Amino acid sequence: LGFTETLVTLSISLLSVSLVVPLVKRCTVAFNCVWPQGKTWLDVLAKNKAEEKIWLIAAPSIVCFDGSHWQLCMFLLVALPLYVFLGVPYAVVEGDARYVPNKFLFKWKAWQEGNEWVAAAKRQSSALHKGPLHMAPNYAFLTRFVEHVAKVLLPLIVVSDLQVRTRMVLIASVGFAMWLSVAICAPYLERKTSVLTKWMKFFAFWAMLIGAIKAFTSEDTDMIFDGVLVAGVVVIFVCLTAQLCTMTARKSPVAMFKAD
Repeated sequence: LGFTETLVTLSISLLSVSLVVPLVKRCTVAFNCVWPQGKTWLDVLAKNKAEEKIWLIAAPSIVCFDGSHWQLCMFLLVALPLYVFLGVPYAVVEGDARYVPNKFLFKWKAWQEGNEWVAAAKRQSSALHKGPLHMAPNYAFLTRFVEHVAKVLLPLIVVSDLQVRTRMVLIASVGFAMWLSVAICAPYLERKTSVLTKWMKFFAFWAMLIGAIKAFTSEDTDMIFDGVLVAGVVVIFVCLTAQLCTMTARKSPVAMFKAD
């Protein structure tokens, strides 16, 4: 029983934290098909002639949305959202299943006072003091929830067959949301760690934003935007360094107990 329990706990931890991105990416590949020009979903559902059908990019021998592939897609359309949803209470406690009893799995109304998911994230983040990396308990749920959603959305967007411009805008939007969450709610008790995290998230958003802008401009202007990207990196580095050097570290009070 002990080995089985350990195996289940480890599996939950991996599935809710480390394996989210690769699993979502692999599931998205199943929907990534080659669409002939003018082809619509109605045409696919009507099952037109074989030469007009669409093909799976990862395996050109498979006809999309037909036979076993159609069954796989129907399964993933149910299983993937359920996996993402059930992964939230575990993701916000860093995969530690001890903080998520079965009766907490569907307590999803996080905006309500005393919500079990929020309380579990707060308890888990307060259990062990991690020095400069100790999370702010009041914002632990929000910080980890945003990270979990980003882990799901980014692979979906990157692997999808959306237009390049649409994908770049969506990626930049996710980057903005990630930066905004840490800019408004400091994720760590140590101020310097929070500042470092904030500027790192902003750097990622800045790179995503420049990429999105380049998708709407001609190749002749690529060098200009590359220069803007480099200039932004320099400004971010200077601002980060200046803020870290002028800021005093705040030592969080930690209760220590000694045995008699």
